[in-house]
Amino acid sequence: MKKILIAYFSIQNHTFKIAQKIGEICRGDVFGIETEVEFPQDFNYLALIAQKQLENQTYPKLRKVLSIEKMKEYDTILLGFPIWWEDLPRAVCTFLKMYDFSGKVIVPFFTHLGSSFGGRSLQTIKDMVPNGKVAEEYVFSVHDEDIDNADYKIGQWLKSVSEKY
Repeated sequence: MKKILIAYFSIQNHTFKIAQKIGEICRGDVFGIETEVEFPQDFNYLALIAQKQLENQTYPKLRKVLSIEKMKEYDTILLGFPIWWEDLPRAVCTFLKMYDFSGKVIVPFFTHLGSSFGGRSLQTIKDMVPNGKVAEEYVFSVHDEDIDNADYKIGQWLKSVSEKY
């Protein structure tokens, strides 16, 4: 049986809500990617910090990590994040940089305020995990306004993913 990790990054709880729903449905291990330095809740200030991190290609330190041995246990990683400046938050890049994803499948899911196609995020994931498989055909996207009503869509998405991975 394949072992699933639901790893997510969330500041304003949008992606957190989706990750929790996914965890309830598929019974995978849920892991929150958290930075040592907390991000502000103020959206405008958060957006400015996110933009600077992206421009500077920074890798913020994470508050907690999975051991290399623990990560080896997983076959499939459902990777959740908000779209920031049409890309991954840099904290997710830090997470991806830490592990060898050889032989693993990464299935991205993300929340957004309008970048429903994910911007450059999929390409960034592929660039960061050249030895892993990014299941682009199974990407799941939810607008922030639709999160509370997404249970059915999440269930359908997970059903299709489980048929393949």
